[in-house]
Amino acid sequence: MHLSKQKPTENLKFSLALILCSIFMMLITGCGFTPRPINHLPSKFQIISLNTSTPYNSFVLAFKKALQTAGAKLTSNNNNAPVTINILQTDSNFTQINFDFSTATRVYAYTMSATFKITNAQGKTILDTQTVSATRNITLSPNEILNASNQPEIIKQVLQEQVIIKIFNILNTQQI
Repeated sequence: MHLSKQKPTENLKFSLALILCSIFMMLITGCGFTPRPINHLPSKFQIISLNTSTPYNSFVLAFKKALQTAGAKLTSNNNNAPVTINILQTDSNFTQINFDFSTATRVYAYTMSATFKITNAQGKTILDTQTVSATRNITLSPNEILNASNQPEIIKQVLQEQVIIKIFNILNTQQI
């Protein structure tokens, strides 16, 4: 008997939650909301020229791959592309930010940044110089050596992805 008294309120809570979820979903789909893929590019970026002084840099290679995955056709001729992305500089560095004497742990900050600008086929600046960056911390125990750990390489890849996503977000703004 005791369970039957609680069951109607539990069913009512569940039904209310289900109704609210359904209303929320109808409102979201009714307003035209659809999630945008991370690697989405507007149509004006379907043919791109990518200029950089470091074409074999790991970030540049990852960025090229992301552009191609997003459906962009890369061309080496600036005149064939309505848009040129100029990667002016990429940088990554480790900085020790903390050392705990009681536990002998070390904390490093790994920062990656990319500076770029966008021009049209005539060389006119569409988007002036922008710098995007991402930072992650690495904590190493006393018996870990930074160079022997695989953490820096994993974090480097994660930071590259984050910087690329930030560039894609800029490319998707209405100002360009």
